[in-house]
Amino acid sequence: MRSMSAERDLAEELVRQQDRIVNLGMAEAVRIGESAQRLALRAWRKGHSDPAEVFRLKLMDVVPTLRDAMITAYLKGRLVIPTGLKLSEPQTVFGKSKQALERQLELQDQVIAHVAATYHAEAVTVFEQTGMLAAANVTEVMAAIHAEGLHVREAKKRLIDSFIGFTKANAYVAERVFRTQIQIAYGAGRWMANQEKEVDEILWGYVYVTAHDSRVRPKHQGLDGTRLPKNDPFWKTSYPPNGINCRCQALEIFKGDEPDKPVRPPSVFETIQGAKRVQIGKGKNAVFMQTGGKKVRVKPGPDEGFAYNPGIALAV
Repeated sequence: MRSMSAERDLAEELVRQQDRIVNLGMAEAVRIGESAQRLALRAWRKGHSDPAEVFRLKLMDVVPTLRDAMITAYLKGRLVIPTGLKLSEPQTVFGKSKQALERQLELQDQVIAHVAATYHAEAVTVFEQTGMLAAANVTEVMAAIHAEGLHVREAKKRLIDSFIGFTKANAYVAERVFRTQIQIAYGAGRWMANQEKEVDEILWGYVYVTAHDSRVRPKHQGLDGTRLPKNDPFWKTSYPPNGINCRCQALEIFKGDEPDKPVRPPSVFETIQGAKRVQIGKGKNAVFMQTGGKKVRVKPGPDEGFAYNPGIALAV
C-alpha cells in the first residue's frame, strides 16, 4: 500500500502535468486578449463600432486553443499513469502534443473526431459565456465614462482597466477558464482509461488526495484520504475536480493494495481557515506552526455546480 507521502507526491506530479497544458494555453489566450484589447480601443477611438462587442468577438478566437488544450488533457488522462510527455509548439500550440498522444493511445479516427467535437462544443459554450461577461464589464465602464464626462486620457485608462482577465497585467479569467476546463478534461480521460477491460479487472477503487496547502478549500479538505471502491456512489458526485481551480486528484488503488476497510469522509469537517504559517528556527531544526485564523465547520463535498463525475458526464 502506498504511503500518504507517496500519494501526495503522485498527486503533485499530476497537477504539474496539467499545469504545463494550462500555462501553454493561457499564454495563447493572453496573446489573443491583448489583441482584443487593441481592437476594442481602436473601435472606441474611431467611434465606428461597439468596443464591448469587438472585444467579445475577438475573444472567441481562443476557442480552438481551449478545445485543443482540453483534447490534450483528455488524451494525457487516458494514459492512466501519465508519462510526462513534453508539449510541443503550434499548429494551435497543442497540435504536435495531440498527435503524439493519439499515436501512443492508438485511438481510432472516429473516436478522436468524437472527442474533438465534444470539446469544441464545450469550448464554444465556455467562451460564449465568458465573452458575454467580459463585454458586460466593458459596457458598464463605457456607461460610467459617458456619465462622468471623463477626459480622453482618463477615459482610456478606465477602459483599459475594463479588459482585465485576458491581459499580461492581469490574466486571472484566462487562468481560471483554462485551469478548470483542463482539470475537467483530464479527469474525464483518467476515468475513461480506468474503464478499459485490462485496467478495470485490476482496479479496486480510488483515494482522494488534495494539494495539501493553504489554498485547498475546507469542503475539499474534508474529502482528503477518502478510500472507496470504484463503484461506490461517492465517485459519481465527488470525482475531482470539485470546483473552479480545484487541484484535487483521485488516485487509483489496485487490487492487492486496497485498505482493510473503506474510508468515508466525515459528515462534518472542522478546520482553521485563514491561519498564517509561521517558521520557528532555521534549517533542519525549523518548526512550522499555524497562528490566527478562525474555526469553521463544513460538510465535505463538491462546490455548487460540480456534483458530477466529469468522466461520466463528458467522456467519449
